[in-house]
Amino acid sequence: MGTTKAGGAYLTLRQDLRRVIESNDYQNLPPVTSENSDQYHPRTKMLTKSFAKYREQAFNKLMSEIEDFSR
Repeated sequence: MGTTKAGGAYLTLRQDLRRVIESNDYQNLPPVTSENSDQYHPRTKMLTKSFAKYREQAFNKLMSEIEDFSR
């Protein structure tokens, strides 16, 4: 997942997470605290979307490599 490049900017996961965290949209959300740190926090949701995009891309790449290998 970490070496997969995806998205319109064709970034790695680490680069995309940095882009999200440094964005004004992310910075304007309320901070995560011990009282509100769960999977439904808006900041967590933003980061989860990035992970999901790269997980899907990596899975699709793996499946295509398996198909190529089995031929």
